[in-house]
Amino acid sequence: MREHQLTEQPQYPAGPFAPDTMHNDRRREVWIAEVGHAPARLRASIVGLSEAVLEAKYRNWTIRQIAHHVADSHLNSYVRFKLALTEERPTIKPHDESRWSMPPDAQRGSVDASLQLLSTNRIYSPSACQLTISEEGAEVVCGAGDHLGQ
Repeated sequence: MREHQLTEQPQYPAGPFAPDTMHNDRRREVWIAEVGHAPARLRASIVGLSEAVLEAKYRNWTIRQIAHHVADSHLNSYVRFKLALTEERPTIKPHDESRWSMPPDAQRGSVDASLQLLSTNRIYSPSACQLTISEEGAEVVCGAGDHLGQ
């Protein structure tokens, strides 16, 4: 297997995050459905792709890195979601997505492991659909000490 070197640091394969300002039960149901369909959609998109195609770049990430990034992000989201459900004021540890895309497993590893991880992720379980948003909202403390919501 050849050594793959990136010439520039990977940054946000889908572009910078732009938060949605509309938060309500219906939007949350839509988001949960989108997340729930993501594993099957990703699998359908990449199963059978050649190594050369997996090494093709979109912006400055390879298709392989994007597949691993989706699994990494879902895993981190799962942990954050569980913390939000089980702690009064959880501290959410951020992760540097660009740096997570640099280890050898993200650059050269089989996408099968990430697809398997996605297929077992329970972040989109039915219990998530039963949550409601209170008028007061919820408070989450980010790792840097920033507060989200109230």
